[in-house]
Amino acid sequence: MSGRVRSALAALVTVGVLAALSSCGAGSPGKAKPSGAAGHMASVGADFNGDGYADLAVGAPYATVDGRNEAGYVAVMYGSAHGLSTAHRTIINRATPGTYGGPKIVSMFGAELAKGDLDGDGYADLVVGTMPNTGMVVAWGGRQGLSSPTELPHPGTLSAVGDFNGDGHLDLVLFATAHSLDDGPSGTTETVWYGPISRAAKPSVTSTLTTPSDSVYQVDKAVSGDVNGDGRADLAVVAGTSSGTTGFRTDLYLGSAAGLRRAPDRHVPQGNDVALGDVNGDGCADVVTAGAKKQQVVIGYGSKDGVAPASRWTTITRDTPGIPGRATDDFASDVAVGDVTGDGVDDIAVGATRKRVGKVANSGAVLLLRGRHGGVTGSDAQEFTQDTPGVPGSAARHDYFGDYFGETVQLLDVNGNGHADLAVSASKNLAGDPSPRNSGEGTVWLLRGRPTGLTSDAALAFGPRTIGAPSSGAHFGLSLG
Repeated sequence: MSGRVRSALAALVTVGVLAALSSCGAGSPGKAKPSGAAGHMASVGADFNGDGYADLAVGAPYATVDGRNEAGYVAVMYGSAHGLSTAHRTIINRATPGTYGGPKIVSMFGAELAKGDLDGDGYADLVVGTMPNTGMVVAWGGRQGLSSPTELPHPGTLSAVGDFNGDGHLDLVLFATAHSLDDGPSGTTETVWYGPISRAAKPSVTSTLTTPSDSVYQVDKAVSGDVNGDGRADLAVVAGTSSGTTGFRTDLYLGSAAGLRRAPDRHVPQGNDVALGDVNGDGCADVVTAGAKKQQVVIGYGSKDGVAPASRWTTITRDTPGIPGRATDDFASDVAVGDVTGDGVDDIAVGATRKRVGKVANSGAVLLLRGRHGGVTGSDAQEFTQDTPGVPGSAARHDYFGDYFGETVQLLDVNGNGHADLAVSASKNLAGDPSPRNSGEGTVWLLRGRPTGLTSDAALAFGPRTIGAPSSGAHFGLSLG
């Protein structure tokens, strides 16, 4: 299995297909998106019930379901004008009618999440992956939310969604990894389903994805976005490898009329986590990587020719002027992008799970880096921990575990005001239970977005007990989508 912080589980899949603008080009100013205002509608790709508000899916892959240990489930909280509703929710697992064979022991359903309108009906659909290669499920969106889950006739662990050939239909890349038991990479097979994809789980066309041949290649995360501004989604992939010095490599596949093709080798920032978003406002998605080993965030700016040369990239560390905390604090364990301030430029959320808070090791933190025309700097950066006023809970240590606040981060506008809100998890939050073997309920927090950045005012925290779902050892929040 992967040796990343997430208990050997790969990172969540994030969908980020951005519209192309004619001004796309690294460093050139582009047309800004409208500033935040009431009535801002969520994109179809984030809205399962079509009410105009982004919805949040939370994976709890270690949960016991119907007596099956580590069978897992997904909880979906729907957005509204008042934010997320823990009362208006849907819980999906392999006991939900439509899935095949019922809950399975150690299938870790919900370990991976991806979303997008696969069948073109105007509602986002949710693709649910597993950790062992035990199959994937699509839950279909509709006016009442997600329902009618369909088992995919394809083994898989994680996926990514985007219109890679530019025909107006979303496509689906399926990754199947048989995770090894020695913490080393064991290989991944990749299949591309070109849309539209029917509710019978049948694509229009299928093909394979060519991956590097110089190492055993185990995909841990895949995200989409339009890096070169040609109107087609591109795909960034992070994989564990059996070669190289970091143990991870990041690769970029560019969309084309014929589908995905691999970009020049290694011409992208490297890291153990990746997100795509327009953080300099030029209309091109930028490649943002988090490198937990090197404790840095690196931004490779998109351009009409793909990722700009490395000489134009930006590297952010704890030593960067404006970054809160101490130079020795943990940094860059997870990364997500979204427009928090509503200025038309995406911002970057960064998890720092092993940050010491007071005397508590591995308590964790999350930071917000402001996107700007011309590039990202440390100016006006923010940091939040469980000891930040207004954030529910407190930094705590449970046996030899900390909470790992910031383990998974996601930015999405759940109240439709034009400002992305931050969902942040600590799936190892033990809720006072000192036993590491049967604990780890997990908690998810929501911090509101404002023109000045994130705020802890009216912050929300919820876990499996809040929504009446299986709790003991669930690792609620290990994936967010």
